[in-house]
Amino acid sequence: LSQDDQTMIASLNKEIEKHQKMVDDKIKAEKEGKEEIERLKKEKAELEERMEQGAGLSAAQERLVNEMQTKREILMKERDAHRQDLERLHQVQEEMINKAHNL
Repeated sequence: LSQDDQTMIASLNKEIEKHQKMVDDKIKAEKEGKEEIERLKKEKAELEERMEQGAGLSAAQERLVNEMQTKREILMKERDAHRQDLERLHQVQEEMINKAHNL
């Protein structure tokens, strides 16, 4: 391989590593989002169970439930956006790997 080819391969490898870190970060963020959604689902279920038992909700508790539902929706949208970013990064990574193999 020529010096230019070796330089190009090294550059592509650095780009692959950079994109892999971005992929790993997105995976971590998605995992954290899923954990938060699960925690909120559990908390919501507990509150719903209390309601069914006749405990009722105060205005503050009702507001909290609404805030939790809103937070859940936001987290789900973020999760979906992270998933799309992750898919895009995987495509970029695959393209870079193919470029490196074709050199």
